[in-house]
Amino acid sequence: MPDLDSPEFDFEALREQERALNVLAARTSTAELGRQVYPGWKSLWYFDVISDHLEACLRYVRGLPGGLRRIALQIPFQHGKSTIVEMFVARALGVDPSLRIVNATYNVDFARTRVDNVQRWMSHPAYRAAFGTRFGAAASVEDDVAPGRGKAKSTPDKLQNSANLFQVRGIDPAGQLQNMGGSFLSTSLGSGLNGRPYEIGIIDDPHKDEEAAASPVERRHVEERYDTIFESREQARSVQIFVFTRMSPDDLMGYALPRWEKAGIPHAVLRFPAILDD
Repeated sequence: MPDLDSPEFDFEALREQERALNVLAARTSTAELGRQVYPGWKSLWYFDVISDHLEACLRYVRGLPGGLRRIALQIPFQHGKSTIVEMFVARALGVDPSLRIVNATYNVDFARTRVDNVQRWMSHPAYRAAFGTRFGAAASVEDDVAPGRGKAKSTPDKLQNSANLFQVRGIDPAGQLQNMGGSFLSTSLGSGLNGRPYEIGIIDDPHKDEEAAASPVERRHVEERYDTIFESREQARSVQIFVFTRMSPDDLMGYALPRWEKAGIPHAVLRFPAILDD
């Protein structure tokens, strides 16, 4: 064992080794990235379970064995479900900056928070040391204009037509930033998705509250948006990730799961109840 009191002991070399190990850890999984970039990260057992399944989705997108096309996560309020999904988005873009990722939810303000948080994790020194991926300025997002109603209006604002978007850049061998083709779009379900295909599609709480989840009219509206807009943006190796706090057995997850099963789509359902059933 080295003598820490020795004047010849190289503390700087030890710190450099620690930094190198942290970089390697950040590259290994979503949960490990969270430990490196989020000071408030809690090393909870179910985070590791979720992280492993999210990695399976990423393997499917990349054409690697052991992949999953669909994941349904059922987690109570205030248990970190959105945080780990944000961390997964940052990691996925770090691993493959050409990926196009969309996140759809019930509310544009909630959607905008997803973009802000993913950018925060990607700005952390530990992330920047682990990955060469960077995010560009928020791209212009065009209004979806019906045919015959004039030309689409483009704006430099981050927020337009319920959509937030940033494009992904990477560092080339010369140290210059270049567009890598990837992007992250976070919006309300059905808004701003026209003409925007994805490799990873995330739906994070499409129902605002219990009242909306219990309304047959509101549920049908959400189902129609899923069928006609969200699913139609899939590509050959796209995955879908549902992240819900279940408020009704007839919500969008209850609608989609039987369809996945009937179609024979490889998927996993992870249920983490606040109170364990007998």
